[in-house]
Amino acid sequence: MKHNITRRDFLNGSLLALGSFALPPISLSETLSPLKGNKIYPPGLTGMRGNRSKAIETAHKFGFERGNDWSKPPFAKEQDYDLIVVGGGISGLAAARFFQLQHGLDKRILILEEHDDFGGHARRNEFEVNSQTRVNYGGSQSMDSPNEYSKETLSLLDDLGVNLKLFDQAYDQSFFRKNDLRPVTYFNKSVFGQDKVVDYTFANMSSSMPGMPNAKLDLINAVKQMPLSKQTKQQLLRVYKESKSALDNVAYFGRFEYIEKTPYFDFLKQKHNVIDPQVLNLLRGFTVDDWGVGTDVLSVLEAVASGAPGANIQEIPFYGKYIKEYMSDDGEPYIHHFPDGNATIARALVAKMIPAVSNVCDIEKIVKAKFNYQQLDREGAKVKLRLNSTVLNVNPIKNGHQQTGVEVTYIQQGIAHRVRGKSCVLACYNMMIPHLVPQLPKRQKKALKKNIKIPVIYTSVMLNNWQSLYDGHIGAAHSPGNMHQTMLMDFPVSIGDYHSSAKPEQPQALTMIHTPLSEEFGIPPIEQFKQGQDRIMTTSFETIEQEIKEHLSGMLSPSGFDPERDINAITVNRWTHGFTYGGADLFDPDMEENAELGRQSFGRITIANSDSGASAFMDSAIDQAWRAVREIEFR
Repeated sequence: MKHNITRRDFLNGSLLALGSFALPPISLSETLSPLKGNKIYPPGLTGMRGNRSKAIETAHKFGFERGNDWSKPPFAKEQDYDLIVVGGGISGLAAARFFQLQHGLDKRILILEEHDDFGGHARRNEFEVNSQTRVNYGGSQSMDSPNEYSKETLSLLDDLGVNLKLFDQAYDQSFFRKNDLRPVTYFNKSVFGQDKVVDYTFANMSSSMPGMPNAKLDLINAVKQMPLSKQTKQQLLRVYKESKSALDNVAYFGRFEYIEKTPYFDFLKQKHNVIDPQVLNLLRGFTVDDWGVGTDVLSVLEAVASGAPGANIQEIPFYGKYIKEYMSDDGEPYIHHFPDGNATIARALVAKMIPAVSNVCDIEKIVKAKFNYQQLDREGAKVKLRLNSTVLNVNPIKNGHQQTGVEVTYIQQGIAHRVRGKSCVLACYNMMIPHLVPQLPKRQKKALKKNIKIPVIYTSVMLNNWQSLYDGHIGAAHSPGNMHQTMLMDFPVSIGDYHSSAKPEQPQALTMIHTPLSEEFGIPPIEQFKQGQDRIMTTSFETIEQEIKEHLSGMLSPSGFDPERDINAITVNRWTHGFTYGGADLFDPDMEENAELGRQSFGRITIANSDSGASAFMDSAIDQAWRAVREIEFR
């Protein structure tokens, strides 16, 4: 059972710590590269970001062709460390900081990160518009329900100077209402026969966009405006109108078991006689923001608790109180969001451990601070963060039967190196760990390989202004016929000297989210993830760019939008291996037990990352980092 699924996984600031997926040095040929002098500044890169095709090709060349024979590479110049961390996402960075705090600031730590930027999915997208610096998040969005965080996570946030009460004022909860910006549904011409914006959404967006007013139309009047057939409209309305009586003919004491074990789509066909594929498609996709999959593979309980219509499950005998708690929010407004999402947390961790990268450590000022990436891997520093470094092997060093340390082999700029450490935290994509440490027990490797991540694309679209959104009264949109199912205006957050866009003539970032679903209904989630990974990896930036222009033009052109004039830049954060999959009632219900088995320490090698907690929330990634560092003490 999941608890509190109202803002689950990738819309709640939880895409985290991919770390060192076995990929090669990043090629910049797929990006547009702003230079600071002659130095590339990763947050400012636009075009295709995240996992890229050339990286995969090089991984095959260096990894799979040569297998695990990495005994001959030379040692790096400074080869011995107290701790080596594989993966520079939030979990890896937190592990390094916890190690410092527990063992001393004099300890030598090396963090190896395969990407050209740190933070994992806590990715900062930075733009220069009319001499103004504007930022957006490329994945990890916000701190969800921080008052429920563990004492370990709260202590780390306190160490970084994060004051949660700051957001009570920093987040302008009146912004959307005073500008009359509402959630809508956009039906596009290619799928529905005409471009149509309807002031209604099937999904409740107000919980994830605090302060956003409800749509103007009620369901009946909204359906009248939708470009759907008469039959489709009738079936759609029937699902809503018959919700109270849908379970009447289910045995009184068997209703809870029914909603927990019955697929939602089977329920729609059995209890509402829904057979129209367009109705099913409309009621399928809006849960991807919560689950990474559609309602076709969710139970009735999971789907309805996420906002799907069709059943009044809160009145089920004996389980009503439990279900209400299951469906309820925690009462905390979803306002704990830095302008670049959780990239600020990652940047604060780096600045704390490697002060030379920035002369700013204040959490309110770090949003606008420019980091000197040349200082991340500075000779003589106690903590080094080595980017573009793809780890391919982590080999235990033994003295007899006792493990005394580790040797880590990685590739940087096409050259293999080795380093030694007393201990190692693998804060990387857990499915790759069996390839990095082939000596692990078979049962553990099997568990780790099951940690398939959910693919997702987070696209940042920087607009020169948001006049067309203002004129169209659009603050967020669900788009069932488009690649990007979700469109969100940036959160109205002002911190320190950074101010959100307050007027329609000012620059504004949009976040557009795509989670690939299978063409057929009912395909098991893990199989869908594999299919989706292949699809988004083979989709070019040019294809995505064109889709975005057509999407926004169809939705906003009645309000005067011109993509060639109004779009300043596009950054596509393509996460082929996106966020942690926690399982579902009907498929893979054992993911928590699987994660517990997979994260077992192996001598002086311990395992972190959100995967090892079977939860994509940011605090899970930090909690797993704390556990992994604590386990080192007992080796």
